[in-house]
Amino acid sequence: MNKEVLVRTKEYQILEKRINSFLQGYKQNLALLGPSFSGKTHLIETFLENNLLSKKFIFLYTDLEFSTFPNFTFQVFSSLLFYYLKQKGKFINDYNLDTLILESQEFIPKTIEKIKSILTLSHSKERASWEQIAQVLDTFTDETQQKLIFVIENFTLLKNFSKKFLLDLAKYITLQKNI
Repeated sequence: MNKEVLVRTKEYQILEKRINSFLQGYKQNLALLGPSFSGKTHLIETFLENNLLSKKFIFLYTDLEFSTFPNFTFQVFSSLLFYYLKQKGKFINDYNLDTLILESQEFIPKTIEKIKSILTLSHSKERASWEQIAQVLDTFTDETQQKLIFVIENFTLLKNFSKKFLLDLAKYITLQKNI
């Protein structure tokens, strides 16, 4: 464990315990709540750093602080591919989605095909729905046989998205066991 987290050892251990339960097949949803600057982000970042190359799961990290829905979609796909490639030993220095797609194509072609279809849709001024994003995540977990740990920083800002999006996301979270 990174020494910087020792101030929040109890919370770190709870996070580890919940992740281990998730990996054993138990559904887990975890919210880290607290005032700004209380160390929530640092705790998550330290956990991500300490487990970045784990072969047990892939991280998917998004921050909603300044996010619009199209930006959220971009963040989800970029993060998914970035952390996947890191786990594969391909260290890409940026979140350029085109580069990440190109580098991932040979490993996860079905996932990339779905991402490309959503990106094509977004260029036609239609917005992707949560169902379409979820299809990408489901395709990824099927294709890689790995679980996803989906971290949404500033989760409360989801209230700025459409009601349909929130309902669909809630339904997905309730039913999903691999994310």
